[in-house]
Amino acid sequence: MDHLLIKLSTNISNLLSQLVNLCEDEEKDTNNIFSVDLPSISIHDYVQRLVDNLRCSQQCFVVAIAYILRIIKQNSNIFLTKYNIHRFLVTAVMSAAKFFDDQFYNNKFYATVGGIPLEEMNKLELEFLFLIDFQLVISREEFTKIFRGILAFENKQTTPKQPFPSRKRKNENIDVVVHQKNIQENIYSSHFQTKQICLK
Repeated sequence: MDHLLIKLSTNISNLLSQLVNLCEDEEKDTNNIFSVDLPSISIHDYVQRLVDNLRCSQQCFVVAIAYILRIIKQNSNIFLTKYNIHRFLVTAVMSAAKFFDDQFYNNKFYATVGGIPLEEMNKLELEFLFLIDFQLVISREEFTKIFRGILAFENKQTTPKQPFPSRKRKNENIDVVVHQKNIQENIYSSHFQTKQICLK
């Protein structure tokens, strides 16, 4: 594995882990097909598993992160948690490979590597496409921002302006906004902002 891919996979793991940690206390959403029982494999190990076995390009992983961040931004009821991040990631990588790479595989291959039954993988793909509104094109500008942002990412703990309140009502919405600095220098960018919304 070359140095750039090692850097990308490490920083992607740290970025996703930090976003998930913002909703550390969030319960499993039984109405979301991406949300399952807590996987036994860590985010870092899962990213490494996908990198080692999916045989897709480095660019594919950057595009996958762009898709995930786009979904968070466009869907106010979607947030990344420890219950759904693995499925979001493998579905995003699969979608990116199919759209971006010259060579890709059938859903059974991605399901096997991702540890997901084929029938569920098919459903996840369709739901993912609806969440992203079938907009799979990534502009050169957006790709460059995400790519540089991942490479520059520093694994720093983000502290919300106010602590998360305890859950009082099932449908009470609490917005947790992660303001990110210039993505050209760091994933916390004033030009690139991601809303991680937790239901408390």
